[in-house]
Amino acid sequence: MKELSLSHLGALVLSLLLWGTTFPALKGILSMPGNPPLALFFYRYFDSTVILVIVVLIMKRGRSLRCPFRYYLLGILNFFAMAFQMEGLVLTTATKGAVLSQMVMVVVPFLSFLLLGENFSLRKLLAVFGALSGAVMISTNLDFSGLLVRNSFQGDLLVSASVLFWSLYIVLTRKWASHADPISLLWASQIPTVLLAFPACLLTGQVHLTRQGHGAALFLGLICSLVTTVLYNYSLRRIDATTSTILGPIELITALLISLFVLGEGFTLVETAGSMIALCAALFAVVPSPARFLPRPRKFW
Repeated sequence: MKELSLSHLGALVLSLLLWGTTFPALKGILSMPGNPPLALFFYRYFDSTVILVIVVLIMKRGRSLRCPFRYYLLGILNFFAMAFQMEGLVLTTATKGAVLSQMVMVVVPFLSFLLLGENFSLRKLLAVFGALSGAVMISTNLDFSGLLVRNSFQGDLLVSASVLFWSLYIVLTRKWASHADPISLLWASQIPTVLLAFPACLLTGQVHLTRQGHGAALFLGLICSLVTTVLYNYSLRRIDATTSTILGPIELITALLISLFVLGEGFTLVETAGSMIALCAALFAVVPSPARFLPRPRKFW
């Protein structure tokens, strides 16, 4: 964070703002009949991969799509994170799913500390707590009645597994983004995801979309996969994984505002307060602090 530049911070914020359009878009298109979630998942990544190949061919300039084999782990993590999250949310309550999904803000800082040796200051610890609190308020409106519902243990495990996969994805992206070509990281993330999503669609019989569904898949693939991932990978060249995660509630707030003004959904006092807390935590996180809360451990790789 000592070398933080406005361009990298701006790229991160813009990627989160664009990612914030994902949930309203998904909610709108999945509410229409004939648009199953796994089919939308597959076509989103199929369309974005085709676009990526075309763009690279046009702007080739000696660029190769080949990348170190280990980078493809990002795509595997991305697929399982999304698949487990979608399946888990079907089996558990919305409240549990929302709370468990926000735990990525706790897992990433500790994984970054243990595996990457990133600084973990008191300032960051407080920012993590603030961002997590605000995100939970936004996601649940402080209605935790769903937490008492039984028989959702399998769904809870799947959502928890998705959090672990997302956290590993963020940490590894941070590790490799400092010296890798952002396009190579994007390619490595896209290919395993689309290859694994295709048989998942065939096995479940979710292979068709409506015309509106294909339009949504194209938007999600181009804007919410390609553009956002390039911006995110670029930002992680200079921004640590912990700080990028603390800024994550910007995505939730964007989704909330779109739901308010486009979908006509309500905006409660609790959600407003949660948004303010999360934004304050994000601002608190990007202010450098020389004091370390814990000594950095040796890197595991």
